[in-house]
Amino acid sequence: YQIFDSRAAAHLEPRYGTARRAEADSIGELASRIGVPAGALENTVAEYNAAAHRAAARRVEYAPRTLDGRSTGGALDIPKSNWAIALDAPPYAAYAVTGGIAYTYGGLKIDAGARVLDRSDAPIAGLYAAGIIAGGIFVHGSLRAAGLMHGAVFGRIAGAGAAGAA
Repeated sequence: YQIFDSRAAAHLEPRYGTARRAEADSIGELASRIGVPAGALENTVAEYNAAAHRAAARRVEYAPRTLDGRSTGGALDIPKSNWAIALDAPPYAAYAVTGGIAYTYGGLKIDAGARVLDRSDAPIAGLYAAGIIAGGIFVHGSLRAAGLMHGAVFGRIAGAGAAGAA
């Protein structure tokens, strides 16, 4: 989940307006609405807020549209490198999110059959890759939208290979 407080509402991208969200006046209540342990979320937010307050004390100005360097520094296991402001202005909103890869120049090495190769360049049985997760195609740059064609071509090859292996 991504969690925001009331101050962030003005900075959210328009697509958040069409997303499903949970809202609450406390972090504990928000936790129960999104199905996570309240104590764990309250502790996580408290640790984050303490680190964000330290960033504020360094008088680094919050700049929502540029990399501002307002960082949690070494205070958290997973540091926030920019825009570290405390979550302390209710109501709080949570949006379910998922990870994704927007674009990569690296990725998994594949052969002409879209089979993923191991470190010795031998195919890994039953493992195929296509699209932006497959590496070695755009090493020094790419043409705009070429990834779509790469995904279509190697997706078809990977699908045929996987179907044949099944």
